[in-house]
Amino acid sequence: MKRASLKFVAFAIVLCVGGVISSRAQGTFRFDLGQQVLSAWIYGGLGSLTVDASSGQFVIDVVDPYSGDSFTPLIITPSGTLGFSLGTGVPVHIPFGQWGDFMQGLQYEGLFSSSPAVFADLLAGLGELRLTGDSGAILSGSILSVPEPSGCALFLSGLASIFLMKVRGHGNPRS
Repeated sequence: MKRASLKFVAFAIVLCVGGVISSRAQGTFRFDLGQQVLSAWIYGGLGSLTVDASSGQFVIDVVDPYSGDSFTPLIITPSGTLGFSLGTGVPVHIPFGQWGDFMQGLQYEGLFSSSPAVFADLLAGLGELRLTGDSGAILSGSILSVPEPSGCALFLSGLASIFLMKVRGHGNPRS
């Protein structure tokens, strides 16, 4: 019984590692925004995009002191540039750092039109988001894909976990 448990633990670990290896971008992206001043990079915000071949959705958080500016956003890729409107921002506390610090800022949410060529470039990791402000401030950051594990690997990992719980007796109410 103990030997079977070890085999299933090993199997579950292999499936989890396989899920990470087989993960791929599926249209969800993230970015950090900053401004290059001399040799320093000053943090300006963060955000995420959900994009497909025809449309996209954005959430962009801009921190103080940049939040007072009016920005024009651009998604820049080798295949082209997409411009869209940010709309009106909502005041928020933006998490910053690994210790739960918060900064004041504005959050923008909305939709934009996409194209198949720009979507392919983003999936290949070839995109940048640039916010150009009326005051001359330029915040920019590379758009990075958020990998998602394949459904098959997740399903098999879950199945192995359930079987392991039953073998150990956690899934049986009589034990």
